[in-house]
Amino acid sequence: MSCIDVVVGIVPNQEGQFLVTQRAQGVHLGGLWEFPGGKVEPGERRYEALKRELFEEVGIDVSYASPFMQLTFDYAEKRAEKRVRLNIFYVSGWSGEAYGKECQPLAWCSLEQLLQRPFPAANSDIIRRLALSRTLAITPPSFTPSALIDCTSGVPDLLRWFEHNLQRGVSLFQLRLPRCSQQMWRIVARDVSSLMAEHQGTVLVNGSDFESCPEWAGGLHMTSRQLLAHEGESAPNIVQEGQWLGASCHTLEELQVAERVGVDYVTLSPVLATASHPDQAPLGWASFARLSEQVWLPCFALGGVSQADMQQATGYGAYGVAGIQGFL
Repeated sequence: MSCIDVVVGIVPNQEGQFLVTQRAQGVHLGGLWEFPGGKVEPGERRYEALKRELFEEVGIDVSYASPFMQLTFDYAEKRAEKRVRLNIFYVSGWSGEAYGKECQPLAWCSLEQLLQRPFPAANSDIIRRLALSRTLAITPPSFTPSALIDCTSGVPDLLRWFEHNLQRGVSLFQLRLPRCSQQMWRIVARDVSSLMAEHQGTVLVNGSDFESCPEWAGGLHMTSRQLLAHEGESAPNIVQEGQWLGASCHTLEELQVAERVGVDYVTLSPVLATASHPDQAPLGWASFARLSEQVWLPCFALGGVSQADMQQATGYGAYGVAGIQGFL
C-alpha cells in the first residue's frame, strides 16, 4: 500500500486561537473543517512543503515550525486503499494576514470552538493534544514529606504554591513528593484534586512516586529510567483513557524511545545551567533545537528557564517551558 505524506500546520495567534479552513463541498470529506496543509511533492522536504502549502493556501509566511505529532491512517476511496501520514507541525513563527486564497472559508477558533466543529476523525488526536498547556510547573524540592507531615488539615504551603501559579496563568503541574507516605498522598490528592477542579487545572504525578497513574491525577510523568524500561512497548498501560503520559529526556536516544512508546510530550533538559544540578553540562539552545526537531513530539524546555523565556524557547523549537525555580 502506497503512503501519501501530508503536512499540517497548527497555526496559533496571540489570542490563543487556531487557524482552520473548510473543505470544499463535493470532495472527499467535503464540508468538514481542517488545519491547513497539503501533500508533500516528490523530493520535497516536509518543512519546505509546509511553508509552501501554508503560503499557497492561506497566504502566510512560516518562519519557524517544530514537529508536533505524526499520525498514520488508512482509508478506502474509489475501490482503492490508501495510507496517509500526517506530519503535523506547530507553527510558532509566521507573518502575514491569513485569508482563504482558494476562496475557502477560514476561521480562528479557540480550543472549545474546535471541539464544536465537524472535523475528520483523524483530527481528534490533534485537538486533544492542543489542550496541553504550554507551561509546566514542577513542585520544588522544599515540599518534602518532613515539611508536610505536621500539617493537620491538608497541605497549606503546597496549596498556596499551586494557587500562586494558577493566578499567573499556569494550568499544568507536575507533583513530585519523593518518599511520601500513602497517608500523606491521600491528603495531598484530596486537596490538590479539589483545587484543580475549581480552577480547571491539571496535575501530573511523577514516575518516581508512582509506577502507574492514580485515578485522581491528570496524568503520569515518567522518569528517563522508567521510560527506558518501556522500550519496545507502544502506549504502555500505565495511564487510563484521557490521562496524559509524559517523560523526562536528556538525550536523542531517550527522545526516540519516547516517540516509539507514544508519550504525549517530553521535557528535554537541562537547557541552561541550574543550581540544583551544578555538575550537569547544559545542552544550550542550539543543541536543544537540534535534538527536539528530530522527534514528532511536543518538547518542553527544562532547566534554568521560566515563563519569561517562552518566546526564546519557542524560537528554538520548544512547545513550551517547564521549570521548578522559575515557578516559585
